[in-house]
Amino acid sequence: SKARLMLGLQETSGKVAFDLSTLRIGEPAPLWPITNQNLKCEYSVKSEKRLRGVMSPSQDMTVDDFDTLQSWGATLIRYQMGRNWNAQKVTPDLGEYDRWLDTRLDHFDAFVLPQAVKRGMKVVLDMHEAPGMKNEFHEWNMLHDPAVARHFVETWRRIAKRFKGRKGIYGYDLVNEPLQTSEAAPGCDFWTLQKRAAEAVREIDPDMPIIVECNGMDSPWASGCFSPLDMPNIIYQVHMYLPLAY
Repeated sequence: SKARLMLGLQETSGKVAFDLSTLRIGEPAPLWPITNQNLKCEYSVKSEKRLRGVMSPSQDMTVDDFDTLQSWGATLIRYQMGRNWNAQKVTPDLGEYDRWLDTRLDHFDAFVLPQAVKRGMKVVLDMHEAPGMKNEFHEWNMLHDPAVARHFVETWRRIAKRFKGRKGIYGYDLVNEPLQTSEAAPGCDFWTLQKRAAEAVREIDPDMPIIVECNGMDSPWASGCFSPLDMPNIIYQVHMYLPLAY
C-alpha cells in the first residue's frame, strides 16, 4: 500500500528538475496469463514409491555413471539435453539445433533409457536448451519469435511420437529455467509456450507426466504468479538455489 520513489543521477553535478506530471500509479498489465487460480491438480499416474536421484552429466552418460548412481541408491535421473550452457553466441539456426538434439535423443533412446530400465530407474527427459537459444538478456529467443516458438512446440510433438509407450520415462520437462523479463510476442510468453507444448504432447500421449517450470529461472519466489495448467498429470518443478552457497 506504500512505496518510495527515489530519483537521482550518478557521477554528475549541478541541479536537476524532475517532471512527474505524467506519473501514474496502478497495476501493471501482466506479461503472461494469470488464470486457473482455483484449479485442483489431478494425478492418475503415481509412483509406487518415492524416487530420489540427480541430474545426469551434460555429456554422454556411461556405464560407470549408472554403476555409480546405482551404488548411491538413485532411482531417478533428470537427463539434461544441454550444450554451451547460458551462451548467447551459439547459432540460432533451427536445422542445426535439430541435428544436435537428434544426437541427444539417439543417445537417450539407445543407451540411457535401456540402462535405466535394466536397473529399475526412471528418467526425466529434460530440454535444457530450447530452439533459438537465448538473447543478451538471457531470455529464450522463442519468446519473441513466433516461428521459433512453433518449432519448440513441434519439437515436443516429435519427441512425444517417438517415445510414446516407452517404459522407464518418468516425465517430460518442457524447458529448463525459463526467464521472461519483457513483453513476449503474442502467444509466446513463457507460460503460454509451455501450455502449447503440453497440449501438443497430450494430443499424442494423454497420460505422460509433464513437468513445467515458473519464471525467474524456476525460482521459488516466482511460483506465486505461476498459473496451473488445466490438464492432469502436470508436475510443478521448483529449483532451490537459495541460499546459493548451500
